[in-house]
Amino acid sequence: MSNNQIAFWGTTPPPMGGMSVHIQRLTLKMDLEKIDYILYNFTNFEKVGKQHVNIKSPMIWFIGLFFKQTPKVHYVITTRTIIRVLAVLFGLLKRKIVIIRVGGKSFENAYNSNLLNKVFSVFVIKYCSVFIGVNSDIVELAQRHKTKNVLLIPGFIPPVDIQTELPSDIFSFFGNDSIKIVVSGKISPKATFDIYGLWEVIELAKEIKQKKIPVKIVMFIYGSSREEIEEYKDSLNENGLNDIIYVNLKKLELWPTIKEVDLYLRPSRTDGDCNSLREALFFDRYAIATDIVPRPMGTILYKQNDIKYVISKIEELVPAIRKGEYPTNNIKDNSLVLIKLFHTLLKD
Repeated sequence: MSNNQIAFWGTTPPPMGGMSVHIQRLTLKMDLEKIDYILYNFTNFEKVGKQHVNIKSPMIWFIGLFFKQTPKVHYVITTRTIIRVLAVLFGLLKRKIVIIRVGGKSFENAYNSNLLNKVFSVFVIKYCSVFIGVNSDIVELAQRHKTKNVLLIPGFIPPVDIQTELPSDIFSFFGNDSIKIVVSGKISPKATFDIYGLWEVIELAKEIKQKKIPVKIVMFIYGSSREEIEEYKDSLNENGLNDIIYVNLKKLELWPTIKEVDLYLRPSRTDGDCNSLREALFFDRYAIATDIVPRPMGTILYKQNDIKYVISKIEELVPAIRKGEYPTNNIKDNSLVLIKLFHTLLKD
């Protein structure tokens, strides 16, 4: 165990998600820079490899940390309050550098849920070495309790290899003449809070079909149960939308599809920064998203449930798309910022 390693409290896919893909891409960039690291895996998926430490009991593992040589810098990427608290406590007691990175609503939800969670959240903010928020709302919350070492660094890191082709089944579904749209997220039961707005996409598709707009939508689904998927597919069948919406359940990365479509749609009801939205802008695709959180420049914003506005924007974009005209966006590779930060902290 080298003191010059970076310890990640988090791991690579599976499962596929914003945090795990962030770690996957960042560690690939670190491999190129020859920066050593170790991955503490708290998921139920056991990982193989010398860089992975599979943790079945966080408390037992945490106690054991005090009796082991551990890296100097710890980069903590989790939605779990207890893991954040343990990491900061470890940093204080063992004089380690602990970076807390927050990418979604989990931190704000914990902060506002009850007094105990608020105390834990304030403790994490005050006593971590560096706090990273992926959007300005998260950073502003942290700055209520910490004035230094609070950084705004979005989570997006481009893929290392961008040569992969569009999956054949998706290529076949899109065909040659459609306006190609991709959506991603987790299906929620219809009667519950629709976090990713995927039930709204059905309403959108019904309007598209009625207006005969030549649109095809591919939906990448992550982390949904069989029952949730079946309920959604039943609704597609009932509304005759299988020729407009294709539900992809394969465990594929999203970016090979994003770079070949015309538009990325993000109808989410809650969000962090959304790496896939930045990915669409990085590949100079059009992007439409709800305005519930700060979004990167170049995103077309709309109010929740305003399907008519989304339809109008799609119709406006059709002539440009037919001419092959797409926006030029300037989306940063945040691995460069993080690797520079790691180098600085390792030298301190």
